[in-house]
Amino acid sequence: MKNFLCLFIVGLLLISCKAKKLRKQAYQFEQLGAFEQASQYYFKSLEIDNDNVDAIVGYKKNTQIVLDQIHEGFYEAYKNGDYKSAIYLYEEAEKLTQKASRFRIKLQKLNDYNVYYNEALSGYLEQQYKKGKQYLSLHNYNSAKTIFSEIIHFNEIFKDSKKQLEIATFEPIYLNGIKYLENNSNRKAYYEFEAILNKTDYKDALELQREALEKAIIKIAVSPSSLSRGYNIQKQEFKQFFVAKLNDIPSPFFKVIEITDLKPHQPLDTQLELAKRRGAKALFAITINDISFRKGPLKKETYKAYKKKETPYKDQEGKTRIKTEYFKTTATLFSNAEQASIKLEYKLISTLDKSILVSKVVNDRITDQIKYMYYKGDQKQLIPGYWKYQTKEDSSDKIRDNSYENRKLQALLNARRNLAPPSVLYDKLLNIMSNRINQPIANYDAN
Repeated sequence: MKNFLCLFIVGLLLISCKAKKLRKQAYQFEQLGAFEQASQYYFKSLEIDNDNVDAIVGYKKNTQIVLDQIHEGFYEAYKNGDYKSAIYLYEEAEKLTQKASRFRIKLQKLNDYNVYYNEALSGYLEQQYKKGKQYLSLHNYNSAKTIFSEIIHFNEIFKDSKKQLEIATFEPIYLNGIKYLENNSNRKAYYEFEAILNKTDYKDALELQREALEKAIIKIAVSPSSLSRGYNIQKQEFKQFFVAKLNDIPSPFFKVIEITDLKPHQPLDTQLELAKRRGAKALFAITINDISFRKGPLKKETYKAYKKKETPYKDQEGKTRIKTEYFKTTATLFSNAEQASIKLEYKLISTLDKSILVSKVVNDRITDQIKYMYYKGDQKQLIPGYWKYQTKEDSSDKIRDNSYENRKLQALLNARRNLAPPSVLYDKLLNIMSNRINQPIANYDAN
């Protein structure tokens, strides 16, 4: 508690010194006539110590001078018809007044400039509105967007500026979408209209997006005949899994359709023709070539370690002490591994010209390993280390009784001792492989 109090006091002193230094710098700026910098430094000082009288007086004095200068600049710009400069100077003055109010400091206006400001603002917004409309007519959408954004910043309900801003923002995207549609770049068109629809319902963007999707979508039929030699139930189940996963393709442009007319005995050309008649643009054919599972023998080895014994005793002064002794001992280290693998080949074939759209051979494997330790004694007493002879000392003997080595040893003692069942390994492998199958199909663009 005493240490905390000391640290707290030191912290207060450091803060106080920093505030004092800022006030000193502010005063130096004030003496040089740099009132804006003086105001800024007094403000920083008040952020640290808002009860300091010198900082309050100094900030108010210098900020009032700066405010008067801004108002003079505003009125001069207004008289000269420079409405843009006038309204931005007025806005700067308002922000300065609000900033001062954070410390309950009220700044004074030399005159009531509201009437002049409103007149300047009205005139400037009118000028900008006409300019923005002109930019729209010239299809200069970026410049129009900048202008109508500025108008809405000052007055959200000025004429139909919001509508004009919407046109300036989304019309170029809309026109790009139409251009892509005309060039049969249907996916690009789809995403252009989607960018619009994520923000607003602009014109007929929704209908055009649906049109783009209808043109871009590839309907996929599944070949039932791609079975390799050594066909078995497991291969069929895995094939059905991959076919089902086609519905998870991360793209809106693919749709798996069921065609009952397709039969295993039909030649590939017949299947392609039937799929084409049913509206499929592609035929998916997959062959599971090989499925294997291998489990190695359980390996074991002797692990040399130490048993730690702590014995309490009384010293000559009657105080309780701990005597630590280490005795050489052994534990058994077990390890094993298993592996599941699948090799397959798949193709996505065009029903229009029988060309191979996507083709890939996938050969994946997944391994599970275990490594654990068994010790018949008290695990908490087991300490890592090394020894050459169990019955006599040697210069190479080493006891590693530290937190890092002990954590590693305890992790082995408490590690998992059973390998995952083959079904679990295959489930993981199938999910990994399905992503590797789906992604190349999702990346394929017919346009």
